[in-house]
Amino acid sequence: MNESAKKQTATYILGGVLGLCVGLAASYLFLKNQESTEENQALSSRDGLKIGLGLVSFLKQIADLGHK
Repeated sequence: MNESAKKQTATYILGGVLGLCVGLAASYLFLKNQESTEENQALSSRDGLKIGLGLVSFLKQIADLGHK
């Protein structure tokens, strides 16, 4: 395996682990917030859209890191 392939594999593994940790943290915070309120509220379509657009914006910022 050449050096480039090793770096690529390490990047995929690191990105996967970081994504897992961020997803778990988001779930934990969401559930803690649900426990602190009296009523159980599901995510509205508006909230889902806000989260989705935020994720797309975040991914675009990551993709733009390589361009100067």
